[in-house]
Amino acid sequence: MPQFDFTTYLSQIFWFGICFAILFLSAHYLILPRIREILEKRANLIETDQNLASEISIKTDEINKEAELNLQQANLHYQNKIAEILKVNQQIRDKKITELKESLELKVSKSREEIKDFIESSKINNTKIINSITEIIKNKITQ
Repeated sequence: MPQFDFTTYLSQIFWFGICFAILFLSAHYLILPRIREILEKRANLIETDQNLASEISIKTDEINKEAELNLQQANLHYQNKIAEILKVNQQIRDKKITELKESLELKVSKSREEIKDFIESSKINNTKIINSITEIIKNKITQ
């Protein structure tokens, strides 16, 4: 086997050293710096994105708190408006009820007067009719 031949060891070691040195130097000065540069750019990009994300998160939290505060203020404002409108409507309703009661009492008293007048006129008419009937009966009997 040629790899076990001692006469070729020296040339194999020499070419191995040269190839190793070329590969090592090219990896050390060309490939690894590019990889380091890419990793550094990636790390910087990730750090920048994380900082930006944390800033956005903070701004989002502030906006959410502000929105919640605005919502609470709006709810309070609308509840106050609703209470005010209910109070005004209650006053209007009470006023209308009192007006209706007054008009109803007026109509009731007017109706009572009309009923009294009707009863009295009925009594007068009844007595006239009774008198007339009795007169007719009396005339019939006496004839």
